[in-house]
Amino acid sequence: MASGIVEQPFGFAGGLYDYQTGLVRFGARDYDPEVGRWTAKDPIGFGGGSALLYEYCANDPINAVDPSGLWITPW
Repeated sequence: MASGIVEQPFGFAGGLYDYQTGLVRFGARDYDPEVGRWTAKDPIGFGGGSALLYEYCANDPINAVDPSGLWITPW
C-alpha cells in the first residue's frame, strides 16, 4: 500500500475484492469486474428460479443483493 492511499476491501455489490486475482468474492462464486460477469454459473443452477445462470439478483441489483452467491435478499 502506497503512503496516503487507503485500500478498501469492498467491490461490486459489497463483495470482497481480492487484490491478488482482481476478482470480487461472493462466497459461492466470483465476479470479474474487467469483463463484467461471473466466472461461473449460479451454483444452485435452475433452483434459483431463472434460466439465466449468469445473472445477478434476477437482473435487479437496485432492489436486491446476493452476498453469499446463493440466493437473493430484498434490499
